[in-house]
Amino acid sequence: MVVERVIDLPWVIVVDAFIDPILVEGWMHPTARLVPDGSAIPPQGVPIVSETDELGQVQVELYERARGTRGASTRVVITVQSSLEPHRSTLLRASWLTRIDQLEGLLRGHPVDWEHWDEQYGADYAGYLAQGAS
Repeated sequence: MVVERVIDLPWVIVVDAFIDPILVEGWMHPTARLVPDGSAIPPQGVPIVSETDELGQVQVELYERARGTRGASTRVVITVQSSLEPHRSTLLRASWLTRIDQLEGLLRGHPVDWEHWDEQYGADYAGYLAQGAS
């Protein structure tokens, strides 16, 4: 499964949201991590690779692009390898699409309010589920 999105912010801002534990809590989940706390920011072009029971094997690639309102934007490519049955794969894809929405919100100054996640993101998640089921 591959999820791609272009975020209209420079690479250095976006990559920090994948590494910094405080920022990760603002979009992934307070208990989720892609990398161990204290990990260094990888050089541009080097993927972030993580393996968890919950998420499967996740590879995140971040590429800075020359276009953007702040002079650059970042192409985010998330590849998840999992041996889940098709129904669970649809759930996983919907989860990652929603997480990318949450990442964009965080980067715009709006971290997820986990107590009100349903009001903020529930409808979007349901929409992604419906897209995956069709």
